[in-house]
Amino acid sequence: MAAEGLEKAAKVKDCFIKIETRGSGGAKNVLTGQEIREADCILVAADAKVPMDRFDGKKVIECQVSDGISKADQ
Repeated sequence: MAAEGLEKAAKVKDCFIKIETRGSGGAKNVLTGQEIREADCILVAADAKVPMDRFDGKKVIECQVSDGISKADQ
């Protein structure tokens, strides 16, 4: 649900977004090194620990999954 909310908010603001998900089935739609390098910003909406070292040097915004649902437009 958070992914859907973030995708809708990005579309309204005419922004490109790629969403990597991590669940019981593991990581899906994993960001590549090139995608991370080319990103203007990384948004991590997670309630669990996410490996952050691959985002070194990038602007990173961290929030809870519920924020990705209820505050995606922010």
